[in-house]
Amino acid sequence: MAERGARFSFAWQLLAFERRRLAAAVAGIAFAVILMLVQMGFYGAMIDSATKVHRNIDAELVLVPAGFEYFGSQHNFARVCLMQAAAVRGVEEVAPMYVAIVNIKDIDSSYNRSIMAIGIVPGRRELMLPGIVDHEGLLMIPGNVLFDRKSLQAYYGDVVHRFAAAGPFKTLVEGHPVKVAGLFDLGTSFVAFGNLVLGTSTFFALSSSQRPELPSFGLIRLKPGVDAQEARARVERALNASDVVVETKQQFVQREIDYWNKTAAIGFIFVVGAAMGVLVGSVVSIKYSLPTSPSTFPNMRP
Repeated sequence: MAERGARFSFAWQLLAFERRRLAAAVAGIAFAVILMLVQMGFYGAMIDSATKVHRNIDAELVLVPAGFEYFGSQHNFARVCLMQAAAVRGVEEVAPMYVAIVNIKDIDSSYNRSIMAIGIVPGRRELMLPGIVDHEGLLMIPGNVLFDRKSLQAYYGDVVHRFAAAGPFKTLVEGHPVKVAGLFDLGTSFVAFGNLVLGTSTFFALSSSQRPELPSFGLIRLKPGVDAQEARARVERALNASDVVVETKQQFVQREIDYWNKTAAIGFIFVVGAAMGVLVGSVVSIKYSLPTSPSTFPNMRP
C-alpha cells in the first residue's frame, strides 16, 4: 500500500508541478470531447428525424419510385404496380402513401407556410405512430387533418396551445378550410418544419396536382412467416418495371440515410466535425504529454 501511495504521489506531482500546463491540457481535451459529442448528437438527431416515418411504416416491403431521392421529394409511380404486387404469392395487403409539400396558414400571423402533408388511407394503419393510430378514425371525415405537435411553433403559430384550450379548430391549407382534429408526434426535419397527416380524400381535395393513380410510395405487408427478401425478389420479378424499385423496410431506411450522408453531404459535415474533435484532442494530448526536461524537476523524487 505504501509503495502504491508513493507511486500515486509521484504521478500527481508530475501532473500538478506545472498547473497552468495541466489546466491547458484539461481544457483542450475537454473542448475536443465536447465537440465530438455535439457533432455526434447532431448526426444522430439528423438520422432520427430523416428516417422516423420510414421506421414507423407498417410494412415489410416498400415500392419506391425509380427517381426517388429523399422523403419529401416529388416523385411517384403508377398505382397499377401496387395492384400487381398485391397478387404476388406471400403478399397479404398493399396500401398507397402520398407525400407533398403544401401551404398552411400560420394561425398567429396569417402568413402561408410550407408543411409536409402525408396522405394515407384511413383504417389501413400505414403509420404506427401512437397519435396517428389513436386518431386515424378522424381522418375518415373529409376535411379533418392531424397536426404534428413537434412542428416549429415560430413558423406555424401555437397550434398545440390553441388545440389544448379550445379543442379542434379550423385553418386553411392550400386556401381550403380544414379542421385540425388531433395531434401526433413526429418532428421537424431538413425537408420541412412541420407535418400534417390527412386521409386520401382530403389530400386530393386540397391539391389538384396530386392524383390517386400516382402514389409516392407503396406499402406491402406480407403474410406471417414469409421471408422479406424472398418476397421482394418475387415482387420484383412480377413487376419487371423500370419506374419502380422494390425494397425491404431496412433498405428503405438505409436509402434515406445514404442520401443525407452522401448526396446532400450534411451527414458528412457532422462526421468531419467529429473528426476535427479527434484531431484537436490528439494534438493537445501530444503537446501536453511530452516529457518536460528533468532539470525542471530538481527536487522531485519518486
